[in-house]
Amino acid sequence: MNKATGTGGRPTREESEQLSLRIIQVAHRLMLERGYAATSIEAIARAAGVAKRTLYDRFPDKRALFAAILQHRLELNLFPGLEQAASETRDIEQALKSIGSHLLAVALTEDAIAMRRLITAEAGRFPELQTVLYEQGFSRLAACIEEILMRGVKSGELAIEDTGFAAEQFIHMVHGPVQCQATHGVKSCAVNEQRAYMAKVVDLFLNGCRPTQRL
Repeated sequence: MNKATGTGGRPTREESEQLSLRIIQVAHRLMLERGYAATSIEAIARAAGVAKRTLYDRFPDKRALFAAILQHRLELNLFPGLEQAASETRDIEQALKSIGSHLLAVALTEDAIAMRRLITAEAGRFPELQTVLYEQGFSRLAACIEEILMRGVKSGELAIEDTGFAAEQFIHMVHGPVQCQATHGVKSCAVNEQRAYMAKVVDLFLNGCRPTQRL
């Protein structure tokens, strides 16, 4: 039996959401295969089996569609595990290790590396892609880490004047070098090396954030 549709044959909310998801998935695949510039809205609509008007009703331009792709990937792969790691313990060091380990694992997936290569390759002509990445992922991630650091400042465990800056630096320390290596085809941090790597990162970071012992 066919699913019920809305008044006048309009799709239900569930059907509409499924259609948007299909468009996002198709656009994601095509952009990784062809590049951002070479993937037209017409090609995406055709591959998704929808009219251009249907696509534009959901995503007003290609930038908005790219933002939706990033948001979908982050909501699927990064943020659920991130928020769980942040809430698992009140111990600052362990929380940072859990968050860092999850972030590093996600950053080194094939999908994340492919997306990073796409953004890097297209950055010259489409600098807005980096802006979208920051808005959709980096800023929310930094805010989550900043909350943990602020907790440490309030308890006296940490001495940080600018927790927002510190959160951003922690993110760069976690995956900046290894994701850059992976993006350019250089040997990356192997799975069995990630725990030891994260322990070093957190130790170095916290040593720069803890109160200085006065003699």
